Amino acid sequence: MVAIRKLKKRKQRLKLGSIKNSRSIRVAFESLNRRLMQKRIANPILADAHGHSYRNSNEIKASKVCGCFFCLKVFPSELVKTWWDIPDGNANSDVTLQATAVCPFCVIDSVLGDLCGSPVNEEFLKKMHAIWFDDSSTIYQI
Repeated sequence: MVAIRKLKKRKQRLKLGSIKNSRSIRVAFESLNRRLMQKRIANPILADAHGHSYRNSNEIKASKVCGCFFCLKVFPSELVKTWWDIPDGNANSDVTLQATAVCPFCVIDSVLGDLCGSPVNEEFLKKMHAIWFDDSSTIYQI
């Protein structure tokens, strides 16, 4: 409820239009997140890698090694046992899009598989962590 109030207060500044239901709120938050990413990330490799951290069930299951850019652990993909389903956005639908992998160590949805196109090693995971979880970061270069 607090997030909804904050979003409504920012509505004029962000020019998101009217907020009438949960779908429009979700779209507004996604729009806000995209704008924040564009401002904070100068390196497209890091931005692209973040796109592989959600709706990634097929990629994680096909990968041999995974890494979490929250807890910085690298582990075999077989350890991923928890998946968060993402509804398709239609309240009247039972259809679910690909599930998102959850780290078996920290239970955060920040898992990348080795098929994401970026290295899944501690150095790369630290750079990802600095962008998405460290408030003091601004621009990180590889």
